[in-house]
Amino acid sequence: MGNGKVTTYGHDAYGRRNSATGPFGEIMYQYTFDNKRITTIANGSIEDRTWDDNELLETLAENGARISRMAHGVNGRPNNSGDTILNNC
Repeated sequence: MGNGKVTTYGHDAYGRRNSATGPFGEIMYQYTFDNKRITTIANGSIEDRTWDDNELLETLAENGARISRMAHGVNGRPNNSGDTILNNC
């Protein structure tokens, strides 16, 4: 028997997860034509992602505040310590 906490996932025609509903509320995802997740809407809050080719650069809140920024080395290679997420930058 389960604990009564059920999570339901939705997928688009390309098999990408585009929604999730559960005890946490509802989350929806939007993608670019080349499968990069660009928008997450969670319980009314919107996060937008900025990409450069295949590298995630930053995530912004709906008010434009930066949530996180990715640090990459030269030519997209990870820096010596690997790719770093810099939160609240």
